[in-house]
Amino acid sequence: MKKVSIFAIAMGLLFVAGMATAANIAIIESQSANPAFDQDEMWQDVAQGLGHTAFIYQQSYLDDPNNSHDIDLLIISSGVIDIPQQRKAYIREFLRMGTPVYLQSEYDASFGSNETWLALVQAMGGIFNWQQSFYGDLTPMQITGDLATAYNNVYTINEYFVNGCAGFGGFSVVTNLEFQNRAYGWYFDPPNTDFAALTTNTDRNWILQGDGTSLMENYIELLLADTVTVPVLNVQPVGSTVIPASGGVLHAEAQVINNSNSFLNVDFWTRVILPSGTPYGPLFRQTDKTFDVGFVSPWYPLTQMIPFSAPAGTYQYQVVMGNFDYLTEYAVDGFEWTKSATGTDAVYQDWAASGFGMMDASTAATVDEHDAVTLPDEFTLSDPYPNPFNPSTTINVSLAEAAPLQVVVYDLQGRVVSTLANGSYTAGSHTFSFDAHNLASGVYFVQAQTNGLVQTRKLVLMK
Repeated sequence: MKKVSIFAIAMGLLFVAGMATAANIAIIESQSANPAFDQDEMWQDVAQGLGHTAFIYQQSYLDDPNNSHDIDLLIISSGVIDIPQQRKAYIREFLRMGTPVYLQSEYDASFGSNETWLALVQAMGGIFNWQQSFYGDLTPMQITGDLATAYNNVYTINEYFVNGCAGFGGFSVVTNLEFQNRAYGWYFDPPNTDFAALTTNTDRNWILQGDGTSLMENYIELLLADTVTVPVLNVQPVGSTVIPASGGVLHAEAQVINNSNSFLNVDFWTRVILPSGTPYGPLFRQTDKTFDVGFVSPWYPLTQMIPFSAPAGTYQYQVVMGNFDYLTEYAVDGFEWTKSATGTDAVYQDWAASGFGMMDASTAATVDEHDAVTLPDEFTLSDPYPNPFNPSTTINVSLAEAAPLQVVVYDLQGRVVSTLANGSYTAGSHTFSFDAHNLASGVYFVQAQTNGLVQTRKLVLMK
């Protein structure tokens, strides 16, 4: 889903004295494949020379598509790094969130980058097939279409396009690099205009060995000119935003405006940001809501119960519109609310929620402001959220009765890395935050024990 182009609107797509307004560019490193493959630094130098902000990131940057919120362009500078299936899917989420992508491919269709290009184009409605590899000097390589004039007038690569993989594209896949009637580079503008553009070519030598600065500048400015739109999410409180010590019900409403150019299918979920700054949720989830082009939704009522056990302080109530399977957030809106004190009168017991015209299957019946709430009927260790996470996640444990509770995080070797709870707890829902900023990426386990009962959940830390 495309965001309203940060480059074109928030920053202004203006060319003044041959220079575009500054953009934020993320470059995925290339040197892990070979220290001599320093095209990541070369891309950075060229981007900074154009006046943009450019940083080089490890490949793990691709494990969180929400990084798209901070950048205007993603450059995957190596054609020979491994791109697992999950990262292919996440790169598609970068495109869905309006971030155009330069994807370096290579001379063999079996490389991960080539497979990624093929999978992305086909998944987003384009037509493409790899043909075969050709070896040796493939110059002069002809540069065609908008790529030839996006910033400089550059019509040929005259040296160091060595080895390449030819392919054939159609239906929104435009050839922009040709040699002897074969295509070696393409620009894909997805037919679903809620996705940003994607481009590739099948050799890096023109960057490493030749003077490719002018063409690199063209790639950057061509992709940054890809303007995009996103739907709008509005959230506002209804009634008081101060919850008493005994707990209560927070009322809100949300509206969606689909000002994009295509049919919209999204998920919604809600959460609160605790006074400590830790997110807690999802508290409610509604999947596969659909909106026609130009549709302005009614204001959907939202209801969030606040338990007596919630500590005093200032919170944020947030509604997220996105792809829940990938925890990709296209838009977030909400407001602050306050809990006056931590209560002892167990009138409101949990975080039940409803919204968007129906209840989530995991919550109780529609909550009225004066309804009493039943206690949990069993011991439950809920799935941590978010998961994968970096560097903190929230863990919720429900107790049907007052009982001793121990919550411990272990590493793969069974060593205790954190004890989150070890004492007596009242009946109800209890929230714990696990901060792993000092731990290495990897798999961990959180285990909750009470009265001889044990439940375990897997945690994945991705830095």
